[in-house]
Amino acid sequence: MLALAAAMLVGLASADVALLGRHTTAQVVRVQPDQGACAVRWSPEGRATVDCGTPTARPGNPVATVALPWPFPGDTVDTTGTPVAAAVAGGGLGPVGRTGRL
Repeated sequence: MLALAAAMLVGLASADVALLGRHTTAQVVRVQPDQGACAVRWSPEGRATVDCGTPTARPGNPVATVALPWPFPGDTVDTTGTPVAAAVAGGGLGPVGRTGRL
């Protein structure tokens, strides 16, 4: 039951981002190769850290992101790795919850 509830929560958060998130292009401010991430800015007050393909990323490069809506205001996610991670998390927890194992 807990896994099913977690899968539903992941699904609701994913739907929130997909339907209400604002697709935007952020600018790479700093590359963090040791963490596999980049610090990006998409507005004067909007800054975040996203996975942006650090082998090819350079400061000043554009990165496609989604500016998050409520309840995650002021943050952004990349458009490649995050949706896949949400699908795997929700898709993995859902069947486990339906079997009643967790």
